[in-house]
Amino acid sequence: PPRSTQSRSSAASDVYKRQNAEYMGISLLYFLVPLSGMMVNTPYNQIGSAIASDIAKNKDLVGEAQAISTVIAIIQGVGGIFAAAYQQVSARFPNQFFLFISILISVAAILVIPLAWRDLKERITSLKRKSQEEEIENA
Repeated sequence: PPRSTQSRSSAASDVYKRQNAEYMGISLLYFLVPLSGMMVNTPYNQIGSAIASDIAKNKDLVGEAQAISTVIAIIQGVGGIFAAAYQQVSARFPNQFFLFISILISVAAILVIPLAWRDLKERITSLKRKSQEEEIENA
């Protein structure tokens, strides 16, 4: 059966929309790819820098540049391994992307929360000790 005029017009409109979307998609990619790279790599590099400066303050590692660089290299390597694993998993299971991200966030929270809790307790204890020392000095 012959197509109606409206369906031909709709088909032409769809072709135009697809071509326009592809053009806008490529243009948008030139903006989004560098932006996403900055958003991903900036925290990644800051984490490495923060760890390096924290390790450098350790009394046992003062002046031990090789030990500090080894620890940083291990951290960077583990990050690279997990980035590669993430690429493999997301390629094989593209529909479960958000589930995978949720699992990674949950595992990270399980590992980080006890450390943060311990650090918070130590900070509170040191603040209490410092305020008690100040009260003794002022008395």
